[in-house]
Amino acid sequence: MRQGNVYKGLLIVSCAFAAVLNAGCGRPVQMNESDSVDQSVSSSVDSEVDRASYNAQREALLALELVTDRLSSDELRLDERLQAMKEEATALYGQHIPYGINEWSSSMAADTRLHAFCADVPKGANLHVHDASGISTDGLIDLLLDRDVLVNVDEQEGYGKLYFDGSPDVPETAMPLRDALGIMDESQEEDAEQGDDEGASEEQPVLTREAFRDMFTLGGVLSSQDAWAAMGESQSRMANLMADDSFVKALYEAGFREQVKNGVDLVELRLLCSEDDQANAKLLNAIRDAYYAVKRDRSSFVVRVIACANKETRYSKDAVCNVLRSAIRLATQIRDESDPNDPKNLIVGLDMVGDEDSSWPLKEMADFLGSDEVSKSDLALYLHCGESLAVRDDNVADAYLLGARRIGHGISLYRYPALMESYAKDAVAIEVSPMSDFRLGYVSDLRLHPGALYLRNGNQLVLCSDAGTFVEPAVLVDDFYAATLCWDMTLADIKALCRNSINYSSLSQEDKMSLMAAWETQWDAFVKAQLAQAQ
Repeated sequence: MRQGNVYKGLLIVSCAFAAVLNAGCGRPVQMNESDSVDQSVSSSVDSEVDRASYNAQREALLALELVTDRLSSDELRLDERLQAMKEEATALYGQHIPYGINEWSSSMAADTRLHAFCADVPKGANLHVHDASGISTDGLIDLLLDRDVLVNVDEQEGYGKLYFDGSPDVPETAMPLRDALGIMDESQEEDAEQGDDEGASEEQPVLTREAFRDMFTLGGVLSSQDAWAAMGESQSRMANLMADDSFVKALYEAGFREQVKNGVDLVELRLLCSEDDQANAKLLNAIRDAYYAVKRDRSSFVVRVIACANKETRYSKDAVCNVLRSAIRLATQIRDESDPNDPKNLIVGLDMVGDEDSSWPLKEMADFLGSDEVSKSDLALYLHCGESLAVRDDNVADAYLLGARRIGHGISLYRYPALMESYAKDAVAIEVSPMSDFRLGYVSDLRLHPGALYLRNGNQLVLCSDAGTFVEPAVLVDDFYAATLCWDMTLADIKALCRNSINYSSLSQEDKMSLMAAWETQWDAFVKAQLAQAQ
């Protein structure tokens, strides 16, 4: 546990900021009351000197970064291009940018040069991915269409629930997904092209792809309570399919491949577990098989698991602890053996998840989380906290005292300035998920997301996708797009966030250095490719 005076951080930052000001010119000198306005305007020499001093101080005060990585000459050129792309994207929305309405993730955003730029950024790691939600909704739909999946089209009961053909309890109102979406096979397409009315149905599809996508995607302006309920309903539509081992492996593999395509080489899964060792082991083995399949094609790819218990109060505290005990037992049994000469832990940490406003406070779980049972397991704590709008949500303090290496979301941290500085001083990273926080109703305007404050305050941030399937069309890409545009990020900010994702990962120092070296090669290639596009 961390000890000491958490207020020291405030003093350190205050002194550092004072030093920056003193190193400059300080605040502008005030005119004496005897000095007339005419005198200050008419003195051309003094006016020029004062204006230069004023402008210099103004530029320093508005600097977006107190400390940044130095950019190369090529990176500085790309940063100028990035600023132009941000201005283009902003202009699309008009004077009042709709960051608080459903059009945020519309095709308008996807068609911008800035979105394409964010898609191409080599992002390093995605350190907060819930279960199988590392795949986009469109990626999920494509996977479902490749299998004999049925969809219930009864709008009265079980609408949108999915089943495998031949599985028990399939309702009579279920039909093949391809038919529901009006997707023709090759022979039907040929008949349609030849004008064969008998071979090609002219009936309208029962579902549009957009309507089906909406069943799995949070949209509109929802309260956090309504958003959690809607996400639970979306997840329930997949429940029948998740009982099939081959589908689970295929789903995770498709998600991992999409992550790689989006510039990610390390995925750290928040995996919701149960008290049942056998069921947990079965799921972990499926995930490991999916990971190995992707790693065979991309040797630098790595997956790690942070085992999670549901912390909502509908479960007893003992039940929550027993879930984490199962993970502790399995950590030594199911390992990453992709390199047989150097096996490593697949499970690297512990967490508790769920709607924070209806969950056990961390202080209620402190005895277990701070126990020898946990500390001797060598599993680090990566704790969800601050994902709340409650005025006195103070779980961020307990996460700090319990020694969490990273926290998930941390939206309420800004309420506690001394604690925020302690997070910065001790380099406790904050996993920020802009699109998830927006979709789950915690931030109605992404320009006001506290992540922007943490970034400028010197807190260590990593951008993560959280439950990507349900909150963004392009997993993690849209988080970079949102943060770049809404927080006015520079190329130095983006570069620092990518590096943070590796530096604050669960990997060993040796593995971090190896992944960082690969990332730097990718980053240099990215910069060159972006500049080549500008020519």
